[in-house]
Amino acid sequence: MSVNDEGLILISLWCVNLMWLKLHGCCEIMEVGMAAVGENYKALKKLSCASCVFGIKGINAVVSRCQGLEELSVKRLHGAHDGEEVVGFGTTLVTSVYLKEIDDTLEKIGNLHAALVDVHLEKIQVSDVGLVGLCKCLSLDTLHIVKIAECSNVGLNLVAENRRMLRKLHVDGWRTNRIGDNGLIFFAKHCINLQELALIGIYPTSSSLEAITSKCKDLERLALCGLNTVGDAEI
Repeated sequence: MSVNDEGLILISLWCVNLMWLKLHGCCEIMEVGMAAVGENYKALKKLSCASCVFGIKGINAVVSRCQGLEELSVKRLHGAHDGEEVVGFGTTLVTSVYLKEIDDTLEKIGNLHAALVDVHLEKIQVSDVGLVGLCKCLSLDTLHIVKIAECSNVGLNLVAENRRMLRKLHVDGWRTNRIGDNGLIFFAKHCINLQELALIGIYPTSSSLEAITSKCKDLERLALCGLNTVGDAEI
């Protein structure tokens, strides 16, 4: 609790080889301290923040400066409504992102980035409400829903109904059985321009596969991975 911007700046000046920084419950660290992290920690690969108060501005102060950052974890970030409510990854190398309770943020991404074409959501806590927010990305062309336990047929249906020009869909259901035949049949009915489809860890049957092949005439690529319900008859 006693570590403030001055303390964090001092650490950043001396520990220049730091590769992993975790801030938990640091209520005295603000955007100034986070900017120093981005400036001085050139070797930083992992940043984890939980229950801090510097908001999205503090996160962006690091991300915009630390181009070698690979993993970002943000949980229960206070001060999120600070006028800069969307994380901008810029030119960083971030490959793993964990953002908790960001449904509201996804809706803002949809509002602010209507021209966004490609969205990849992986291992983050997003519900069907968050997917509805993404539907506001009017130019959405490619959507990856990977290992997100709370997404279901409901969210997939809403995406299909609102973004009918979608060309690429990748779904890794993580064997939660929340996305299946109903969502895929509805999707095939509305997104007839689909060209690429990857289904991983879900349980489609001949009903949904028949709907996809009969409706999506432009389909060029199909990946079926780890599907226990697909056999010779379905192929």
